[in-house]
Amino acid sequence: MRSWRRWKRHVGGGEKLAAAVEDFFVAWLVEGKAAIAMSYVEERACACVLEFEPGSSTTETAPYRIMKDMREARLAVGPVQNLDDAVESVRPEGLSMESVPNPDRDDAYALLSYADGHAEQLDCRLRREGRYSERSGEHGRHFAAAFQLKGAGDHSAVITLLWAKEGGSWKIIAFDLSIA
Repeated sequence: MRSWRRWKRHVGGGEKLAAAVEDFFVAWLVEGKAAIAMSYVEERACACVLEFEPGSSTTETAPYRIMKDMREARLAVGPVQNLDDAVESVRPEGLSMESVPNPDRDDAYALLSYADGHAEQLDCRLRREGRYSERSGEHGRHFAAAFQLKGAGDHSAVITLLWAKEGGSWKIIAFDLSIA
């Protein structure tokens, strides 16, 4: 899809999950570079826009909608000097998950490991197609960063970004929003 490729940049395949998550958050919320942050968003995550904001986008315009929403979120947070001023860690309820040690950023976002089957249930594309598995599965291939935006009002949503290795790089493959 032509519009999607506009934001793609080479993201090194050797980076660790924590480094990818950190780079995404800093590019988006500290530096205000939504286009760079978009390089971490895999195309299949666009199905989440179609699910959470029905009628607001098409498959072709969903990447633009994600970028617009990211820019609006950063404006709501306001200018910040570091990530801790922009987000706070939360642990979503529901699906089974295991905490991943994240000593440098535990206050900013929770890193969680999801069992494969539970991760599939968060994958908007699979959910829309009714193709996810009910099995639990192993941990270690799907991870999430869970957080709330600071300065976004009293009713900031809990945002869960589902990460997986795609083509050798860590990418956001789905997201979930729930009102706290």
